[in-house]
Amino acid sequence: MASQDGPNTPEWNPISCTSSLRSSAASSSILRPSQPLLPVLADFRSLSSNSEHVTWSANDGGDGAAVGRDIAPLEPVTCHLLTETIRSFLSPPHLRDQSLAIRAPSLEAALQQATVTIRYNAKWFAPGPVSSLILTSLEAASASSSSADLYAALALIDTVGTYSLLPSSCLLPVARFISHAYHQGSRSNRLKRLSEESWAVSAHILQTHLSEQFIAALLSIIRDDLATFDRRTGYGHTAGALKILSDRLLFTKFKQPKVSLTAILGSLKSPDVRFDVMIREQIMELLVRILSDHKITQDLSKDAGWERVLDLVVSCVTSLPKNSALALPLVDAVTPWMDQFEARQLASVSRAFVHAGRMLTPSLHREFVFAWSRALPLPHWTAEFDDTMTQLCSAPHYAAELEPVVNKSMAIFLQSEDVAELRDFVEKYKTYIYSPATTPVASAIIGDAFVNTFRYCMEGQTQTWRRVLLFETLCDISDHSLDAARMLFRLRADITGAVYFKARPVTPLVVQSTPTTTVLYHAQYLPIEKFHDSILRVILNGTKTWETYDCFLFSLPYLLSNHKMFEGKIAFIEKLKKALSDHLEDKTILEPPKDKNLSKYHSVGQHVQILTTIMSYHRYFSKSEIVHLVSLFNNTAGSGDYAVSKQCIHALTVCCYEVPSVMTNCMDDVIDKMARMVTQRSLAIHVLQFLASVSRLPDLYRNFTQIDYKKIFGVCQSYLQSTVALSNSIAKNSAAPSDNNATINMEEALPHYVYALAHHIITFWYIAMKPQDRAGLKKYITHCLTYKSVSGMDIVEDQGLVTIDMMDRVDAEAQRSAADESGENHSVTADEFTEVDGRLIERHRLAGLLLISTKTALRTSKTLVTTRRASGTMRQLIQKNNSLAYAAAATADIQDENYLTMVPEDVLGSTYGKIFIPSPSSPLGSFNVVELPESDAVRRAIESFDRTSALDSHKAGVIYIGEGQTSEDVIFQNISGSFDYNEFISGLGDVQRLRGATFNTQGLDRTNDTDGEYAIVWDNEVTEMVFHITTLMPNSTDIRENTPRKKRHIGNDFVNIIFNNSGTRLTFDALATLFPSSFSYVYIVVTPSARTSFIEARSTTAFTTAPSTTRFYKVQVLAASDYPTVSPAVDEKVVSGASLPGFVRNLALNDCMVALMKSPRSDPGEYPSSWRNRLEQLRRMAMRYGSAA
Repeated sequence: MASQDGPNTPEWNPISCTSSLRSSAASSSILRPSQPLLPVLADFRSLSSNSEHVTWSANDGGDGAAVGRDIAPLEPVTCHLLTETIRSFLSPPHLRDQSLAIRAPSLEAALQQATVTIRYNAKWFAPGPVSSLILTSLEAASASSSSADLYAALALIDTVGTYSLLPSSCLLPVARFISHAYHQGSRSNRLKRLSEESWAVSAHILQTHLSEQFIAALLSIIRDDLATFDRRTGYGHTAGALKILSDRLLFTKFKQPKVSLTAILGSLKSPDVRFDVMIREQIMELLVRILSDHKITQDLSKDAGWERVLDLVVSCVTSLPKNSALALPLVDAVTPWMDQFEARQLASVSRAFVHAGRMLTPSLHREFVFAWSRALPLPHWTAEFDDTMTQLCSAPHYAAELEPVVNKSMAIFLQSEDVAELRDFVEKYKTYIYSPATTPVASAIIGDAFVNTFRYCMEGQTQTWRRVLLFETLCDISDHSLDAARMLFRLRADITGAVYFKARPVTPLVVQSTPTTTVLYHAQYLPIEKFHDSILRVILNGTKTWETYDCFLFSLPYLLSNHKMFEGKIAFIEKLKKALSDHLEDKTILEPPKDKNLSKYHSVGQHVQILTTIMSYHRYFSKSEIVHLVSLFNNTAGSGDYAVSKQCIHALTVCCYEVPSVMTNCMDDVIDKMARMVTQRSLAIHVLQFLASVSRLPDLYRNFTQIDYKKIFGVCQSYLQSTVALSNSIAKNSAAPSDNNATINMEEALPHYVYALAHHIITFWYIAMKPQDRAGLKKYITHCLTYKSVSGMDIVEDQGLVTIDMMDRVDAEAQRSAADESGENHSVTADEFTEVDGRLIERHRLAGLLLISTKTALRTSKTLVTTRRASGTMRQLIQKNNSLAYAAAATADIQDENYLTMVPEDVLGSTYGKIFIPSPSSPLGSFNVVELPESDAVRRAIESFDRTSALDSHKAGVIYIGEGQTSEDVIFQNISGSFDYNEFISGLGDVQRLRGATFNTQGLDRTNDTDGEYAIVWDNEVTEMVFHITTLMPNSTDIRENTPRKKRHIGNDFVNIIFNNSGTRLTFDALATLFPSSFSYVYIVVTPSARTSFIEARSTTAFTTAPSTTRFYKVQVLAASDYPTVSPAVDEKVVSGASLPGFVRNLALNDCMVALMKSPRSDPGEYPSSWRNRLEQLRRMAMRYGSAA
């Protein structure tokens, strides 16, 4: 049969035309016949039993193109034959029909033959058979695993569309196949050309009258195929169709038919599409591209398409896991278009943002809060609300959204009357707080909401069961919520045992400008034991956040100081004590996180502070338990951390006052520990203050031996040696002090304070020792006070000299007392002489550092010897019946050759007696005795010396602040206080009459009683303390005169004691504002541990009649910011009423010494010792009237 020419070539050639011209390999060609060319009708069988036997030989030798052109005489059945040949490949090879008229070695070859045949004989192919051919071809190619078959099928579709008519009935399957091929090509670079060929076929269809139908078919595939086909097939169709629409049509720059974005978005509404994981990722990529294209987004606004876009955005984001990184590009793409959305749309978008973990914009925040403000979690807690709450709690940047949601739900809580419902509500919120995913910020918000709700219930007329439920909730969440913990630690009990909440929480930074009345929330019916359980749980197990744990440790001492709160709750105190002690002993205390910049010993110090407060419950403990606590403090001291050691020393100081009987037995170990801590120079002040406190409590050292005393003097020596070296270093490195600077640097003041305190301690303890112990240690102490100069000479500084002078004086007086025939030291005055004694000869001589005055009766040989020295004045009357063989001893170191006679003529002292003086080799002696002339100047000098007291005199103010008193004028109007205040001031010292007083009244009037008739004064052999007590001072009728008159004393006192019965916690700033003064450096605040009203403090009640050992007080030293904080009560301490006066007096004495060195009235850093003052006066007399002493 002659070959025929095909139809005219169109303007653009289909794939079937161009493929045969390519030079690529056969496997990559869509239409490239195999060699030898397949016969078009190889081994043709008769078409019917009656027809002639006609065959097309495979060995004709013609090429495939020629065979394909000439199909005569089989034109009517060629399409059917080709279809059957292709269909045969749907069966396994061994089942294929071998009788087919047309046989092909592969599906690719069969499809290529069909393509060639249609190209040249399209007019013979009717729509029905063509449709069958295409469907069969697509089915076979789709089932094949060879990409070559896909290429061949695409070429067939393209050829039919070019040379024939693509039947509309098969357009949807064609679109599915093209989508499938496009998807396969997009999966790997190896098949990338498959996508290009698929798009080429699609492009040809889109340029025909079928373009709209083809696009509709693609949209239908996206909408339906996931539900119609199996998962794999449906996904391939849908993914390919979506890629064609988005990659090739929606964002194309070529002149292709434009697809409606609204139509695409509509096809994506199907749940099967949106919830398929892989398709959803494609949709999200599409949405990101849409939102990033300004032209398309403008069309969205015109077509009102934002609704569909946002619906897809929310659906895709919320279908992902929470906080998925896959959602972030999409939510970020939505953010710039917020102003295009309506309020109702913003609400849903905000939920998507929250689900993705993205921070909300202001508009989203507003609509989110508004939407949830209308959502009611009760009575039915919805899953959506639960999910939203979980998400809000998991990120700190949702605090602004979480707070109103929580507050709204709490408001609903207040309205509900269903107990079971409310318990479920509370339990749900507790699960949020307990969840490890919940941030500390979220826990704080929920905790604060519970606290505010609880406070509201406590203030209003709310049912008890609701208060109890909320209180129990606060207890349960207190280890997760700082606000809940703070609220609970405001619990207190007043003097009657009534439980209430303080208006302000106790925090380290409470500063009140003036005291204010406390608002109370009564809490009588709350299960306080629940709170006790929470405390034990936290101490044993810790908390979620460090801040909450630190709050417990910081607040516990303040809570425990309220003894009324724990009446009948000693079992809890015992458990708490054991838990804290175990932590200290086992070293299992939680350490602060490194980012808090706190010492790892921070918590250790707080444990010590709590146990110090627990010690105030000692009357409930056994002796062994008290001993264990004391040992724990002693063993923990010197642990290597300054703060912890300091707190342990302070705890031991409190123990000395509270449990003296136990401390007496433990003093050996305590003194040993103090001696071992001398290497820690930073603890010098605290160790010395402890030793000073012990010296004022005789019961504590009644069992001391000479060895114990020597340890104390050794501690003093060590600190003195180091302090002298440090002071010299500071002196060398410091410039001269400025005249404009009234204060000194604390680093300069503290070494001087250590220096002065060490000498005072030597003095205190030397006086406290028994005479036999003094004799054994005097030489050692003198050695302690002696230093080596650079040249190797022994040097005794002035403070050491007066201390040696004190030892000599004390020993001399002891010897005189022992030698007195009566065994008593009777008082000797200048009026010992009468006219019978005859003429008197008076002489004044300086023997070293001693001024010895004698008044001798020539007739009776009686002599009054007055020995004036730095540390004191001693008088002695010499008579013939004197047991010292008619001699006086001005020194304890009596040597026969060192003496003075009464009159010049009695050289040996045999007539009028003699006076033994210090040896010239003694630090107190001299080789020359200076005779002072009889003159007015000498008399005035001696009178001036006598007016200089040998006692270090101090003063401190005492102020009573009553309930509700908030002004200076009102406070200074007080002329009485509560009964325990009166008991307190009575214990500070002895009552002394002011009129005609011979002691230093520290400015109190001693002639007209203008400052009262009496004063409270305390003294010992070394120190004197006068208390300026405002309630003992009379009031003026004019308040404008009253305050300044009392203020002239109080305002000039460096140290003031405040008895605080106001019911308000005081700070230094509050007191400095209340009592303005330039000289008040320190306030020692004494506060009853339980709030006491004005009536209760003055009525006969169980409190006022209770023993002082059962009443407790909080004592804290508040100091100015530039004042050294070295007091044992710098942290609040709790002591009983029995210990209170002595403890406070000791604090006042210590701070008076520091304040004197800080005062601008003193030499910078120098302690103004009266002994050194007297020593300087003696030296000036020696310099004026003779050689230097």
